[in-house]
Amino acid sequence: MDAARVILDLAKGRCLVADQPSWDGPWLDLLLATVGAARYRVSDFDAICWDETARLIVGEPRPTLGMSMQHARLACYCERERAMALYPEVRHRAGPDARRIRAGYEAVCRAVNQRLNATS
Repeated sequence: MDAARVILDLAKGRCLVADQPSWDGPWLDLLLATVGAARYRVSDFDAICWDETARLIVGEPRPTLGMSMQHARLACYCERERAMALYPEVRHRAGPDARRIRAGYEAVCRAVNQRLNATS
C-alpha cells in the first residue's frame, strides 16, 4: 500500500510512460486498487516520441529542413535509438528501463529542437 501511495504522489500532474503499457498498465491498476485509487493511464513510449517529432510539422515558421518532413522525423527517432543503445542494461527492470527511456526521449527532444533552431 505504501508503494501505491508513493506512485500516486509522484504521478500527480504527470504523464506515465512505459515501453510496454499493455503489460505495465494492468500491474499499475492492481497496485493502485490496493488503496482504492482509480486507474491511471500509461502512455506508450513510442507514441510519445513520435508525437514529439510532430513539433517539426507544426513549428512556426515552417522549418526548411533540406529533406522531407517524414525523413526529418525519422532522423530524430533514430537519435532516440542511438541514445537508448548506450544503456544495454538488463531489460524489464524498473531502474534500467527508466534510464533508457529517459535517454531516448531526451535525445528525441534535442534532435527536434536542433532541427527547429537550425531553420529559424
